[in-house]
Formats: sequence, structure tokens, C-alpha cells
Amino acid sequence: LALSLVFSSLYIIWQGIDGVYRAAGPTGTWLIASVYLELSIPFMLVFVMEYAGQRRHLRIAAAGLFLAALVALLFGNSRAAWVAVGFSSFLYIVLRFRRQNRRRLAVLVLLLVLAAGLLASQPHLLSRFYSITDRNYQNNTERVLMWRSAWQMFLDHPLLGVGTGNYSSQYRNRYIQPEARERTQTHAHNNYLQYLAEM
Repeated sequence: LALSLVFSSLYIIWQGIDGVYRAAGPTGTWLIASVYLELSIPFMLVFVMEYAGQRRHLRIAAAGLFLAALVALLFGNSRAAWVAVGFSSFLYIVLRFRRQNRRRLAVLVLLLVLAAGLLASQPHLLSRFYSITDRNYQNNTERVLMWRSAWQMFLDHPLLGVGTGNYSSQYRNRYIQPEARERTQTHAHNNYLQYLAEM
């Protein structure tokens, strides 16, 4: 996992520095790269805090890898991944540090402050971050419409769904909301609703 995360993170960071808006790393797809980081970063956080404690060199390497993965996550430009990692990390920290020492918390906060500093130093990342809660942002409005459509697919086909890989055609031909502007969506932009709609 560490080798995979090192390679992916460095590749994504390299693409981001090179100006790629949604860095995809070796996966070729920004969505897959974002989901990979969503899963890997909380795991690395737990590894750093729980298992690497006895070996200082291992803890330092894991903390560096955690930081590199956070930077890669920023360059992936996936707001959903930012929210998911932020929420899961916050929840873990709250649960963990109710019973553990504060020195490790200080190190973790320092790492998060460094990641926030990178976010603040990149104007396009910062504006993307602020757009998460903007109700007037077209992408947010469109997602709500896609979620409604996916939910309606589930309600119409609660046992088997519309079939794996059929979301796109069903969305376009039958379930698209009248207000929708983006008519060729291939994914509901919510994995749970996508699974409910298709399967």
C-alpha cells in the first residue's frame, strides 16, 4: 500500500504542479484517483497514530506519506473527496484523542496546517474549496438534480435497479430533471445512489 500510495501521490502532485486541473495520477481517471485517496488517507492516518508508534523511522515515513497523499488529494480537485477525508479524519481524531496524548495531536495538527497552507497558496484550489457550499454554483445544482434522478430510478426499480452500466442511458432518456443543463451524465456523483439506481 505504501509503495502504491507513494507512486500515485507523487504522480498526482507532479500533474497538479504541471497545471492539470484534475490530476488523475496513474489511474487515468480523476474520479478513481480521488476514491483511492479517500480510502488510503484515513488508513494511513490510523497507521501513523496506532501502529507506527514503536518505530520512529516508520512513523516519520508514514507521516510523510500521509502528508504527500493530502497534497495529492488537493490537486485531485475532488470536493467530495476533500469532504470525505476531512470528515473521517476529524471523527477519528476526536475519538482517538479523547484517550491519548496531545503531542501526537500537535504533530497531526501541524501536518493539517501545512496542507491548509498549500490550499491557501493555490488560488484555483481555494476557490474550488469555497464552492463546496455555494448554492449558485452550477455543478452543485446539477448534482442535486442527478441525485433526485438516481433516487427515482431506485424507487421505480427497488429490487434490481435499472441494470449495471445503464444509469447514463436511463438518466438521459427517462429520468433527467427538466431543469438539468448537463444532459450526458454517466454517474450520479454519489456512489450509494449509483448502486441503488443500477443494482
